[in-house]
Amino acid sequence: MPPAAQKHALLIGNDRYQELPDLKVPAADVAGLARVLTDPAIGGFAPALVKTLANPDYAVAHRAIGRLFANRQRDDLVLLYFSGHGELDHRTGRLYLALPDSERDCLDGTALADTFITTVMDRSPAGRQILILDCCYAGAIGRKGAVVTAATFGTDPAAPPPDAGYGRVILTSSTAGESSWEGNRVIAGVERSLFTHFLIQGLETGEAAAGAPAVSVEQLYRYVHAAVVKATAAGPRRMTPERFGQVRGELILARNPQARAPAPDPKDLLGADLLADLASENHRTRIGAVGELANLIHQAPLRQVVIAVLEDYNGCGAKTGVYRQQTLPVDSLAANPWGLHHVAGNVWEWTCSAYADLYDGKETACISKNDANTWPNRVIRGGAWDNQPAWLRSANRFWLWPSARYVTLGFRLAQDL
Repeated sequence: MPPAAQKHALLIGNDRYQELPDLKVPAADVAGLARVLTDPAIGGFAPALVKTLANPDYAVAHRAIGRLFANRQRDDLVLLYFSGHGELDHRTGRLYLALPDSERDCLDGTALADTFITTVMDRSPAGRQILILDCCYAGAIGRKGAVVTAATFGTDPAAPPPDAGYGRVILTSSTAGESSWEGNRVIAGVERSLFTHFLIQGLETGEAAAGAPAVSVEQLYRYVHAAVVKATAAGPRRMTPERFGQVRGELILARNPQARAPAPDPKDLLGADLLADLASENHRTRIGAVGELANLIHQAPLRQVVIAVLEDYNGCGAKTGVYRQQTLPVDSLAANPWGLHHVAGNVWEWTCSAYADLYDGKETACISKNDANTWPNRVIRGGAWDNQPAWLRSANRFWLWPSARYVTLGFRLAQDL
Protein backbone atom coordinates (compact mmCIF):
# COMPACT_ATOMS: atom_id res chain seq x y z
CA MET A 1 0.00 0.00 0.00
CA PRO A 2 1.55 3.37 -1.01
CA PRO A 3 2.25 5.89 1.77
CA ALA A 4 -0.23 8.68 2.40
CA ALA A 5 0.21 11.87 0.39
CA GLN A 6 2.26 14.60 2.05
CA LYS A 7 2.72 18.33 1.59
CA HIS A 8 6.29 19.64 1.44
CA ALA A 9 7.47 23.24 1.20
CA LEU A 10 10.80 25.06 0.90
CA LEU A 11 10.73 28.80 1.53
CA ILE A 12 13.85 30.78 0.57
CA GLY A 13 14.36 34.39 1.60
CA ASN A 14 17.43 36.45 0.67
CA ASP A 15 17.91 39.94 2.09
CA ARG A 16 21.72 40.17 2.28
CA TYR A 17 23.85 40.51 -0.85
CA GLN A 18 27.49 41.13 -1.69
CA GLU A 19 27.02 42.81 -5.09
CA LEU A 20 23.32 43.74 -5.02
CA PRO A 21 21.44 46.10 -2.69
CA ASP A 22 20.22 44.54 0.53
CA LEU A 23 16.47 44.04 0.96
CA LYS A 24 14.25 44.56 4.01
CA VAL A 25 11.34 42.16 3.69
CA PRO A 26 12.32 38.60 2.58
CA ALA A 27 12.72 37.37 6.17
CA ALA A 28 9.23 38.62 7.03
CA ASP A 29 7.88 37.13 3.80
CA VAL A 30 9.22 33.69 4.66
CA ALA A 31 8.12 33.81 8.30
CA GLY A 32 4.60 34.93 7.40
CA LEU A 33 4.11 32.33 4.71
CA ALA A 34 5.53 29.55 6.91
CA ARG A 35 3.08 30.54 9.62
CA VAL A 36 -0.03 30.24 7.45
CA LEU A 37 1.15 27.06 5.72
CA THR A 38 1.72 25.27 9.04
CA ASP A 39 -1.49 26.59 10.61
CA PRO A 40 -3.75 23.52 10.95
CA ALA A 41 -6.79 25.67 10.14
CA ILE A 42 -5.24 27.04 6.92
CA GLY A 43 -2.36 25.30 5.14
CA GLY A 44 -2.27 22.14 7.19
CA PHE A 45 1.39 21.46 6.31
CA ALA A 46 3.24 19.46 8.93
CA PRO A 47 5.79 21.87 10.49
CA ALA A 48 8.58 19.34 10.00
CA LEU A 49 7.90 19.34 6.25
CA VAL A 50 8.15 23.12 5.82
CA LYS A 51 11.82 24.13 5.49
CA THR A 52 13.01 27.73 5.52
CA LEU A 53 16.35 29.01 4.24
CA ALA A 54 17.65 32.49 5.02
CA ASN A 55 20.40 33.78 2.74
CA PRO A 56 21.72 30.38 1.59
CA ASP A 57 24.78 30.25 -0.62
CA TYR A 58 24.79 28.70 -4.09
CA ALA A 59 25.63 25.14 -2.99
CA VAL A 60 23.16 25.04 -0.10
CA ALA A 61 20.30 26.42 -2.19
CA HIS A 62 20.91 23.98 -5.06
CA ARG A 63 21.04 21.01 -2.73
CA ALA A 64 17.89 22.06 -0.83
CA ILE A 65 15.83 22.49 -4.01
CA GLY A 66 17.05 19.16 -5.35
CA ARG A 67 16.09 17.40 -2.14
CA LEU A 68 12.69 19.13 -2.01
CA PHE A 69 11.52 17.52 -5.24
CA ALA A 70 13.40 14.21 -5.05
CA ASN A 71 11.91 10.93 -3.84
CA ARG A 72 8.34 12.21 -3.68
CA GLN A 73 5.14 10.24 -4.23
CA ARG A 74 2.69 10.76 -7.05
CA ASP A 75 0.06 12.36 -4.78
CA ASP A 76 2.46 14.64 -2.88
CA LEU A 77 2.14 18.42 -3.07
CA VAL A 78 5.49 20.24 -3.29
CA LEU A 79 5.79 24.01 -2.97
CA LEU A 80 8.89 26.14 -3.62
CA TYR A 81 8.83 29.84 -2.68
CA PHE A 82 11.49 32.47 -3.28
CA SER A 83 11.68 36.08 -2.07
CA GLY A 84 14.68 38.15 -3.09
CA HIS A 85 16.36 39.76 -6.10
CA GLY A 86 15.65 38.49 -9.57
CA GLU A 87 18.18 39.07 -12.36
CA LEU A 88 17.34 38.93 -16.05
CA ASP A 89 19.77 37.92 -18.79
CA HIS A 90 18.62 40.23 -21.56
CA ARG A 91 20.49 38.23 -24.22
CA THR A 92 18.76 34.92 -23.50
CA GLY A 93 15.67 36.09 -21.59
CA ARG A 94 16.50 33.70 -18.78
CA LEU A 95 15.62 34.47 -15.17
CA TYR A 96 18.09 34.01 -12.31
CA LEU A 97 17.21 34.05 -8.61
CA ALA A 98 20.02 35.93 -6.90
CA LEU A 99 21.72 34.53 -3.80
CA PRO A 100 23.93 36.39 -1.30
CA ASP A 101 27.10 35.44 -3.19
CA SER A 102 25.69 35.87 -6.71
CA GLU A 103 27.89 37.68 -9.22
CA ARG A 104 26.23 39.58 -12.04
CA ASP A 105 28.96 38.68 -14.51
CA CYS A 106 28.76 34.98 -13.57
CA LEU A 107 25.09 34.24 -12.93
CA ASP A 108 25.24 30.68 -14.26
CA GLY A 109 27.73 29.70 -11.56
CA THR A 110 26.43 31.82 -8.68
CA ALA A 111 22.62 32.15 -9.00
CA LEU A 112 19.60 29.85 -9.38
CA ALA A 113 18.78 29.60 -13.08
CA ASP A 114 15.13 29.16 -14.02
CA THR A 115 16.12 26.17 -16.15
CA PHE A 116 17.70 24.47 -13.12
CA ILE A 117 14.47 24.80 -11.13
CA THR A 118 12.19 23.60 -13.90
CA THR A 119 14.48 20.68 -14.69
CA VAL A 120 14.36 19.53 -11.07
CA MET A 121 10.57 19.84 -11.16
CA ASP A 122 10.40 17.88 -14.42
CA ARG A 123 12.33 15.01 -12.89
CA SER A 124 10.22 14.89 -9.74
CA PRO A 125 7.48 12.24 -9.45
CA ALA A 126 5.37 14.64 -7.38
CA GLY A 127 2.05 15.15 -9.13
CA ARG A 128 1.24 18.50 -7.50
CA GLN A 129 3.89 21.20 -7.94
CA ILE A 130 3.65 24.88 -7.00
CA LEU A 131 6.39 27.46 -7.66
CA ILE A 132 5.95 30.99 -6.26
CA LEU A 133 8.47 33.67 -7.21
CA ASP A 134 8.43 37.08 -5.54
CA CYS A 135 11.23 38.95 -7.30
CA CYS A 136 11.83 41.40 -10.12
CA TYR A 137 11.25 40.06 -13.65
CA ALA A 138 9.66 36.91 -12.20
CA GLY A 139 7.40 36.48 -15.22
CA ALA A 140 10.45 35.70 -17.38
CA ILE A 141 10.18 32.09 -16.28
CA GLY A 142 7.03 32.16 -18.41
CA ARG A 143 5.29 29.36 -20.18
CA LYS A 144 8.48 27.43 -20.84
CA GLY A 145 8.71 26.76 -17.12
CA ALA A 146 5.11 25.64 -16.89
CA VAL A 147 5.35 22.78 -19.37
CA VAL A 148 4.64 19.58 -17.48
CA THR A 149 5.78 16.08 -18.34
CA ALA A 150 3.17 13.39 -18.95
CA ALA A 151 4.08 11.51 -15.78
CA THR A 152 3.54 14.55 -13.57
CA PHE A 153 0.43 15.80 -15.31
CA GLY A 154 -1.25 12.44 -15.21
CA THR A 155 -1.74 11.60 -18.88
CA ASP A 156 -0.48 8.04 -18.63
CA PRO A 157 -2.81 5.02 -18.25
CA ALA A 158 -2.59 5.27 -14.47
CA ALA A 159 -3.73 8.89 -14.49
CA PRO A 160 -5.81 10.24 -11.61
CA PRO A 161 -9.44 11.20 -12.17
CA PRO A 162 -9.99 14.51 -14.02
CA ASP A 163 -10.94 16.45 -10.88
CA ALA A 164 -8.04 15.26 -8.75
CA GLY A 165 -6.01 18.50 -8.93
CA TYR A 166 -2.75 17.38 -10.53
CA GLY A 167 -0.20 19.42 -12.44
CA ARG A 168 2.10 22.41 -12.05
CA VAL A 169 1.36 26.06 -11.32
CA ILE A 170 3.83 28.95 -11.30
CA LEU A 171 2.80 32.21 -9.65
CA THR A 172 4.97 35.27 -10.25
CA SER A 173 4.85 38.65 -8.57
CA SER A 174 5.46 40.56 -11.81
CA THR A 175 5.89 40.24 -15.53
CA ALA A 176 9.23 39.72 -17.28
CA GLY A 177 9.59 43.47 -17.69
CA GLU A 178 8.47 44.68 -14.26
CA SER A 179 10.08 45.19 -10.89
CA SER A 180 8.55 43.78 -7.73
CA TRP A 181 8.13 46.15 -4.84
CA GLU A 182 8.37 46.01 -1.09
CA GLY A 183 4.96 46.68 0.38
CA ASN A 184 5.74 49.85 2.29
CA ARG A 185 6.67 51.60 -0.96
CA VAL A 186 3.07 51.25 -2.05
CA ILE A 187 1.01 50.82 1.13
CA ALA A 188 2.13 52.47 4.34
CA GLY A 189 2.86 50.06 7.18
CA VAL A 190 3.14 46.87 5.09
CA GLU A 191 6.19 44.97 6.36
CA ARG A 192 6.35 42.38 3.59
CA SER A 193 6.68 42.54 -0.15
CA LEU A 194 3.47 43.69 -1.80
CA PHE A 195 2.86 40.39 -3.58
CA THR A 196 3.50 38.17 -0.56
CA HIS A 197 1.49 40.54 1.64
CA PHE A 198 -1.64 39.83 -0.39
CA LEU A 199 -0.70 36.15 -0.78
CA ILE A 200 -0.70 35.72 3.00
CA GLN A 201 -3.75 37.94 3.45
CA GLY A 202 -5.79 35.90 0.98
CA LEU A 203 -4.96 32.67 2.82
CA GLU A 204 -5.16 34.01 6.36
CA THR A 205 -8.51 35.77 6.01
CA GLY A 206 -10.03 33.23 3.64
CA GLU A 207 -10.95 36.06 1.26
CA ALA A 208 -9.24 34.27 -1.62
CA ALA A 209 -11.68 31.37 -1.27
CA ALA A 210 -14.66 33.58 -2.16
CA GLY A 211 -16.85 31.66 0.29
CA ALA A 212 -15.62 28.19 -0.70
CA PRO A 213 -14.42 25.80 2.03
CA ALA A 214 -10.95 25.54 0.46
CA VAL A 215 -8.54 27.81 -1.42
CA SER A 216 -7.30 26.59 -4.77
CA VAL A 217 -4.14 27.98 -6.33
CA GLU A 218 -6.28 29.50 -9.08
CA GLN A 219 -8.49 31.31 -6.56
CA LEU A 220 -5.43 32.57 -4.70
CA TYR A 221 -3.87 33.86 -7.91
CA ARG A 222 -7.02 35.75 -8.92
CA TYR A 223 -7.26 37.34 -5.48
CA VAL A 224 -3.59 38.40 -5.40
CA HIS A 225 -3.61 39.59 -9.01
CA ALA A 226 -6.63 41.84 -8.43
CA ALA A 227 -5.24 43.24 -5.16
CA VAL A 228 -1.74 43.97 -6.50
CA VAL A 229 -2.98 45.55 -9.73
CA LYS A 230 -5.38 47.75 -7.79
CA ALA A 231 -2.72 48.80 -5.28
CA THR A 232 -0.25 49.79 -8.00
CA ALA A 233 -2.69 51.16 -10.57
CA ALA A 234 -1.78 54.77 -9.85
CA GLY A 235 1.88 54.08 -10.72
CA PRO A 236 4.70 54.56 -11.21
CA ARG A 237 5.43 51.25 -9.45
CA ARG A 238 2.99 49.07 -11.36
CA MET A 239 3.03 45.31 -10.85
CA THR A 240 1.12 42.61 -12.69
CA PRO A 241 1.26 39.15 -11.14
CA GLU A 242 1.12 36.30 -13.61
CA ARG A 243 0.17 32.65 -13.54
CA PHE A 244 1.48 29.85 -15.73
CA GLY A 245 0.82 26.17 -15.61
CA GLN A 246 -1.05 23.08 -16.59
CA VAL A 247 -3.51 21.67 -14.06
CA ARG A 248 -6.10 18.95 -14.22
CA GLY A 249 -8.91 19.76 -11.81
CA GLU A 250 -8.51 22.12 -8.86
CA LEU A 251 -5.13 22.25 -7.15
CA ILE A 252 -6.04 22.93 -3.52
CA LEU A 253 -3.46 24.73 -1.39
CA ALA A 254 -5.23 25.52 1.88
CA ARG A 255 -8.46 25.52 3.85
CA ASN A 256 -10.62 28.59 4.24
CA PRO A 257 -10.30 29.41 7.97
CA GLN A 258 -13.51 31.45 7.85
CA ALA A 259 -15.61 28.77 6.18
CA ARG A 260 -18.64 27.83 8.20
CA ALA A 261 -19.81 24.29 8.42
CA PRO A 262 -23.14 23.89 6.66
CA ALA A 263 -26.08 24.08 9.02
CA PRO A 264 -27.54 20.64 9.75
CA ASP A 265 -30.74 19.90 7.89
CA PRO A 266 -33.57 19.55 10.47
CA LYS A 267 -35.07 16.83 8.29
CA ASP A 268 -32.13 14.62 9.19
CA LEU A 269 -33.81 14.22 12.59
CA LEU A 270 -36.33 11.96 10.88
CA GLY A 271 -33.63 9.51 9.87
CA ALA A 272 -32.28 8.50 6.50
CA ASP A 273 -34.55 5.44 6.23
CA LEU A 274 -37.78 7.41 6.59
CA LEU A 275 -36.65 10.09 4.11
CA ALA A 276 -35.68 7.37 1.65
CA ASP A 277 -39.10 5.73 2.02
CA LEU A 278 -40.81 9.05 1.29
CA ALA A 279 -38.87 9.27 -1.98
CA SER A 280 -39.39 5.61 -2.90
CA GLU A 281 -40.79 4.70 -6.30
CA ASN A 282 -42.99 2.13 -4.56
CA HIS A 283 -46.28 3.83 -3.69
CA ARG A 284 -46.99 1.42 -0.82
CA THR A 285 -43.65 2.33 0.74
CA ARG A 286 -44.49 6.02 0.48
CA ILE A 287 -47.92 5.47 2.05
CA GLY A 288 -46.28 3.73 5.00
CA ALA A 289 -43.79 6.59 5.38
CA VAL A 290 -46.59 9.17 5.41
CA GLY A 291 -48.29 7.15 8.13
CA GLU A 292 -45.09 7.31 10.18
CA LEU A 293 -45.05 11.10 9.72
CA ALA A 294 -48.61 11.23 11.04
CA ASN A 295 -47.36 9.63 14.26
CA LEU A 296 -44.31 11.89 14.55
CA ILE A 297 -46.22 15.13 14.05
CA HIS A 298 -47.62 14.80 17.56
CA GLN A 299 -44.11 14.97 19.04
CA ALA A 300 -43.39 18.63 19.80
CA PRO A 301 -39.67 18.61 18.84
CA LEU A 302 -40.50 17.14 15.43
CA ARG A 303 -43.75 18.91 14.57
CA GLN A 304 -42.23 21.71 12.44
CA VAL A 305 -39.84 19.28 10.79
CA VAL A 306 -42.72 17.01 9.76
CA ILE A 307 -44.68 19.98 8.44
CA ALA A 308 -41.69 21.05 6.33
CA VAL A 309 -41.33 17.54 4.93
CA LEU A 310 -45.02 17.34 4.09
CA GLU A 311 -44.76 20.65 2.28
CA ASP A 312 -41.87 19.33 0.21
CA TYR A 313 -43.72 16.15 -0.70
CA ASN A 314 -47.08 17.81 -1.28
CA GLY A 315 -48.20 17.07 -4.82
CA CYS A 316 -46.69 13.58 -5.16
CA GLY A 317 -43.12 14.63 -4.62
CA ALA A 318 -43.07 17.90 -6.55
CA LYS A 319 -41.78 20.95 -4.72
CA THR A 320 -44.64 23.31 -3.98
CA GLY A 321 -44.80 26.68 -5.69
CA VAL A 322 -43.24 25.52 -8.98
CA TYR A 323 -45.02 27.07 -11.95
CA ARG A 324 -44.01 24.96 -14.92
CA GLN A 325 -45.99 26.93 -17.53
CA GLN A 326 -46.69 23.85 -19.66
CA THR A 327 -47.70 20.23 -19.58
CA LEU A 328 -45.11 17.60 -18.74
CA PRO A 329 -44.43 14.03 -19.86
CA VAL A 330 -46.71 11.71 -17.93
CA ASP A 331 -43.96 9.93 -15.96
CA SER A 332 -41.80 12.99 -15.23
CA LEU A 333 -43.07 13.27 -11.64
CA ALA A 334 -43.67 10.64 -8.99
CA ALA A 335 -46.86 8.59 -9.05
CA ASN A 336 -49.66 8.97 -6.53
CA PRO A 337 -50.28 6.29 -3.86
CA TRP A 338 -52.18 4.19 -6.44
CA GLY A 339 -49.32 4.23 -8.92
CA LEU A 340 -50.95 6.73 -11.30
CA HIS A 341 -49.05 9.68 -12.74
CA HIS A 342 -50.38 13.22 -13.21
CA VAL A 343 -53.90 12.56 -12.04
CA ALA A 344 -53.96 16.17 -10.89
CA GLY A 345 -52.26 19.33 -12.05
CA ASN A 346 -51.10 18.53 -15.58
CA VAL A 347 -54.33 19.04 -17.57
CA TRP A 348 -58.01 18.87 -16.64
CA GLU A 349 -59.09 15.29 -17.29
CA TRP A 350 -62.26 14.77 -19.36
CA THR A 351 -64.83 12.29 -18.08
CA CYS A 352 -67.91 10.98 -19.88
CA SER A 353 -70.22 11.77 -16.93
CA ALA A 354 -72.86 14.47 -16.72
CA TYR A 355 -72.15 17.31 -14.36
CA ALA A 356 -74.37 18.14 -11.40
CA ASP A 357 -73.77 20.74 -8.73
CA LEU A 358 -74.43 18.15 -6.08
CA TYR A 359 -73.54 14.52 -6.25
CA ASP A 360 -76.72 12.68 -7.17
CA GLY A 361 -75.34 9.56 -8.80
CA LYS A 362 -75.02 10.91 -12.35
CA GLU A 363 -71.25 10.95 -12.16
CA THR A 364 -71.19 7.20 -11.67
CA ALA A 365 -72.61 6.66 -15.16
CA CYS A 366 -71.02 7.31 -18.55
CA ILE A 367 -73.68 8.93 -20.72
CA SER A 368 -71.69 9.10 -23.99
CA LYS A 369 -68.22 8.11 -25.08
CA ASN A 370 -68.03 9.64 -28.53
CA ASP A 371 -70.69 12.28 -29.16
CA ALA A 372 -69.04 15.67 -28.78
CA ASN A 373 -72.26 17.60 -29.34
CA THR A 374 -74.48 15.82 -26.87
CA TRP A 375 -75.93 17.76 -23.97
CA PRO A 376 -75.40 18.00 -20.97
CA ASN A 377 -72.01 19.38 -19.96
CA ARG A 378 -69.37 16.86 -19.02
CA VAL A 379 -67.34 16.68 -15.82
CA ILE A 380 -63.62 17.59 -15.87
CA ARG A 381 -61.36 16.86 -12.91
CA GLY A 382 -57.97 17.51 -11.36
CA GLY A 383 -57.01 21.05 -12.34
CA ALA A 384 -54.32 22.07 -14.83
CA TRP A 385 -50.86 23.60 -14.96
CA ASP A 386 -52.27 27.16 -15.03
CA ASN A 387 -54.37 26.80 -11.85
CA GLN A 388 -53.63 27.75 -8.27
CA PRO A 389 -52.22 24.93 -6.11
CA ALA A 390 -55.49 24.57 -4.18
CA TRP A 391 -57.19 23.40 -7.39
CA LEU A 392 -54.71 20.65 -8.12
CA ARG A 393 -56.44 17.62 -6.62
CA SER A 394 -58.44 14.82 -8.13
CA ALA A 395 -61.52 15.72 -6.06
CA ASN A 396 -61.69 19.11 -7.73
CA ARG A 397 -64.27 19.09 -10.53
CA PHE A 398 -65.77 21.50 -13.01
CA TRP A 399 -67.86 21.33 -16.20
CA LEU A 400 -67.46 22.16 -19.88
CA TRP A 401 -69.49 21.55 -23.01
CA PRO A 402 -68.26 18.44 -24.85
CA SER A 403 -66.93 20.32 -27.89
CA ALA A 404 -64.63 22.61 -25.86
CA ARG A 405 -60.93 22.57 -26.77
CA TYR A 406 -58.18 24.16 -24.65
CA VAL A 407 -54.47 23.61 -24.01
CA THR A 408 -55.40 22.86 -20.41
CA LEU A 409 -57.77 20.01 -21.30
CA GLY A 410 -56.94 16.40 -21.99
CA PHE A 411 -57.67 12.78 -21.30
CA ARG A 412 -55.76 9.64 -20.41
CA LEU A 413 -55.01 6.80 -22.78
CA ALA A 414 -54.71 3.36 -21.27
CA GLN A 415 -53.65 0.05 -22.73
CA ASP A 416 -54.09 -3.39 -21.28
CA LEU A 417 -50.86 -5.37 -21.18
